[in-house]
Amino acid sequence: MISITLRHLIRHWRLNLTVLLSLALGSTILISLSGYEAAISNQELQRALTLASPAGRSLLITGSLYTFDETLYQNLQNSLGTVFKERIEIRHATLQADPQPAARLSFNGIDVYSFDSIGGHVRIVEGRLPEPLHLSEAVGPAPPQVEAVIGVQAAEQAGYRIGERITATNLYHRFKIVGIVEPIDDNDDAWGGDLSAFRISGDMSGKEVLPLIIAPESMRSNLLKPIFPHQISWRITLDTEHIQSEQVNNLRANLINFEAQAGTRGAVSTSDLVHILDDHQGILSPVQTVFFLLGLQSAVILLFALAALASTKDQSLQSELSTCSARGASLWQIIGPTAMEAFIISMLAALVCGPGLAQVLILLWNRGGNPVALRLLPGDTWPISA
Repeated sequence: MISITLRHLIRHWRLNLTVLLSLALGSTILISLSGYEAAISNQELQRALTLASPAGRSLLITGSLYTFDETLYQNLQNSLGTVFKERIEIRHATLQADPQPAARLSFNGIDVYSFDSIGGHVRIVEGRLPEPLHLSEAVGPAPPQVEAVIGVQAAEQAGYRIGERITATNLYHRFKIVGIVEPIDDNDDAWGGDLSAFRISGDMSGKEVLPLIIAPESMRSNLLKPIFPHQISWRITLDTEHIQSEQVNNLRANLINFEAQAGTRGAVSTSDLVHILDDHQGILSPVQTVFFLLGLQSAVILLFALAALASTKDQSLQSELSTCSARGASLWQIIGPTAMEAFIISMLAALVCGPGLAQVLILLWNRGGNPVALRLLPGDTWPISA
């Protein structure tokens, strides 16, 4: 049967080539439409995420000290999947400041922060990052001196330099500045738009509050009781550049489910991501309708052309089929070679020629400097081509 099929392909090569080109052209058009739709959807999604604030496109999870554990973290990773980028654990303590003779300003309080992965997000302008607190050096009920770093702007405003010593809570807390740092990028999602750990701010009474950053181990230390009674939160950043439009529905549902799960543990998740994804779906609904109608129109024209070609091919094979039938060939012997021939032509068009031509069109589109960046062979290419 294979030899008969190959003879048929060679004997009627002109007609078979016409059918192959028609199928390949139709496949190319449908795949290209799908690629353009995916490109426009992804471009719109990336634009919305870029215009959103750092706090809006990330998650801030707050709760009590007993809220945050590995179970919550595992649920978070399962909900976000490959979109999950980084978890930054933020701890914050507020202390009553002592009079600071060396300071240019009069501080009413001291905000002490710790970030568990600060190294990749700050630039060391001078000095070094703080070392953890060594409780073995404690003398009496007071903890030992704690190393801290200070933001560039805060250091300039307060007139502090490396080596300065700061006290709080009636000399109970003692800090030594060992470094001056600044954020690598103020718009980094890791900060969520909140740079209060690097800049002097005012409290409710209008007086200045000095921010310091210490090591996470120092913040968690205990000396019969917690040295720094503090609040804890998680800043969750997402890999927004790799969020594709086809992931929007699943990501939105997972975010809503996680918020519900976190609520049962006393955690509150704050983010604008669900609203951003809802707006994205609303904007793209008319665009998807237009591309669907274009694809449907192209498919109808393609089927009409194939029907005309099929009629022509049936007429050309009529004599061969009559001869085979007169010689006593079975139905399978008559239909088998023709079906296999059609299968070979269709697979060449659907799996090789159509996707290949679509890739060429996409590459030419990108070389022309078009701002709509197309992905080669989007996920629904093969079903559409089939």
